[in-house]
Amino acid sequence: MRTRLIVMIIMILPLFVNAQNFNPPKPKMQDPVFNQWENKRPELPQTSIVKPLYLSRAENAQAKLANEERKLIKLAKKAWEKEADLKKEKENLKNLESTPESSNNQKKLKNLKSK
Repeated sequence: MRTRLIVMIIMILPLFVNAQNFNPPKPKMQDPVFNQWENKRPELPQTSIVKPLYLSRAENAQAKLANEERKLIKLAKKAWEKEADLKKEKENLKNLESTPESSNNQKKLKNLKSK
């Protein structure tokens, strides 16, 4: 009885293996309209990224900190630019004070000191 069962399984097993590996041939369409889509995959529509409606408190705090850091960096850049301008103006003022010979320099010196 066991041997018959084993023999039956061995005989039927190749049928199942062939059935799994069976790949039917695809029909070829002769119409050129259909051939242009044969090798191309359909393009999926691009979905936009959706922000979550609710953020945790930690995420909210991190976002606020990042915004504050950006603002501070902008303010620091502006301050450095103004300091550089101020240094240039001081150098110009020193140069004008060292050469008070012409009347134009005197006028410029008064204008700069009044600012």
